[in-house]
Amino acid sequence: MLRHSKGAHSLLTTAKGMVFLTRKPYDPISFVSTRFRWAPSIIEEHFSSIWQESLSADHFFSSDYPDRDEVLGTLLSVSEVVSAFRFCENTTPGPDRLTYNHWRSLDPRALSLTKLFNCCIHLRTIPRSWKESTTILLPKSGDVSCPSKSLS
Repeated sequence: MLRHSKGAHSLLTTAKGMVFLTRKPYDPISFVSTRFRWAPSIIEEHFSSIWQESLSADHFFSSDYPDRDEVLGTLLSVSEVVSAFRFCENTTPGPDRLTYNHWRSLDPRALSLTKLFNCCIHLRTIPRSWKESTTILLPKSGDVSCPSKSLS
């Protein structure tokens, strides 16, 4: 007998003892908790108080450091990309719906990815979609009425 949670129930239909997925396998699954809701201003205030002003030197990214420009212009080797992907955790996919496991299985020797990354270095640009992310706040258990206790 198949048991599933209430959240998963809306995704499944049953007929004559069989279970069918009622969404496409690549559609996002939305499990939204109604247990808590904070106004965006409260969340912004909380994280603004945690992440104070940066203490980095203002001139760090200036062109006074010629070695920095040389390093940033150096193309990646295949072994560097393979090594980097070896240590990537299989996190939730981004807007392209691809995980690190997908990339590792599609291009195990990282030849295509290395070419792609080197094109970005050569053109000195990063695709906008690579800079996008969706952050899901996962509050700690306990009192969710206070963001400083639930999110810190």
